[in-house]
Amino acid sequence: MVEIWFPYGETKVFASLDVIRIAFEQNLSEIKKIDDKKVLEELTSKLHQVRARRLCIYYCTTNHPKIADLLNELLNDFSSSGGEFEIYLIGPRGTRVRNSLERLKDHQDAIRQDNPELCKVCDNSMYIGYALPSFLFGISGIGEAFLGLENRSISQEAIDELSARENNDKLNTSLNLISSVEESLNDRNLLSVVFLPGAEGVADMRVGNLREAAIEASNVFKEMYGMRMSDVDGLVVSLGGAPYDYSMSESLDMMVSAVHANKSIEYGFIAEWRAGLGDEKITESFKKSLRELRAQVLNRFDWMDLIVYALRTGEFLRGSYILTSLPHTLVKHTIGCKQCETANKLIQRVLHSVGDGKVGIIKSLPNAYLR
Repeated sequence: MVEIWFPYGETKVFASLDVIRIAFEQNLSEIKKIDDKKVLEELTSKLHQVRARRLCIYYCTTNHPKIADLLNELLNDFSSSGGEFEIYLIGPRGTRVRNSLERLKDHQDAIRQDNPELCKVCDNSMYIGYALPSFLFGISGIGEAFLGLENRSISQEAIDELSARENNDKLNTSLNLISSVEESLNDRNLLSVVFLPGAEGVADMRVGNLREAAIEASNVFKEMYGMRMSDVDGLVVSLGGAPYDYSMSESLDMMVSAVHANKSIEYGFIAEWRAGLGDEKITESFKKSLRELRAQVLNRFDWMDLIVYALRTGEFLRGSYILTSLPHTLVKHTIGCKQCETANKLIQRVLHSVGDGKVGIIKSLPNAYLR
């Protein structure tokens, strides 16, 4: 028997498992850590190339708090040389946003918490995102946050693809959507910086225009973290601990992306969710009928409505096992997972479900691209 430790909020939980039942185990010690000094030098150099004394920063709300620390240092240097800036928050709201705001304490006066319209994107801008596995977009954090600012509806396309799940294809429209956003910007000078998850939050970054950075970050992410699910009968997945498992609303897209990689195997998830459901909008989304949800999504693109619609129509998580601090009734009436009291019990239930089969171990879902 071996002990396996899983990140869980700010702590860890462990389970014992016979080694012959393990198909594979993700090795977190192999995950790369970024060189902060090198990153700041590169970003400072890019900012000098923009040659702007006033800068608009579009900060994706799903960013890791580590990125806020890097941004603080970058902006301190920019402002000391006479530069002025505003920070706009775009993307889904949740606990990670609050953490980022706390980390950006040096620049609170520059933060604009009201989402801007796309037409307000100024000529000299920087987008800062954080790549994560996503059911809706394949990989999120690469610029799709601007979709919430668009006037054009992309919801019908999303609904059509969600309705065609028999072919098991992912919703793979993100790069096309990002291209349409870029066209809407009318060639404004937008520098895109996409960070990739790693040890202590960040492993790498890609910089370019919106489409270039999205393509490069997506390719690097798949190369770094790609895992095939064809040789396992079950999967035990930790969402990676804090900040990734702060709330349900911030985790659902990643969780559904994991299940969608292979819907025929058994899943067990480990997620603390100390902030509960998170974004209060998720409660509204779960209360609506499917007809109401569909109408809402078709009326205007909304990340939370779309993921809850996909979750409920595909029943991706229903029947899976989960270890979480959320009350049993809340889990049952939202995502429909079977709750376990300990990591040991969760693994034993997954093993029982797969018979003589083997299970894969994912200790940090943000560092795994399952296919």
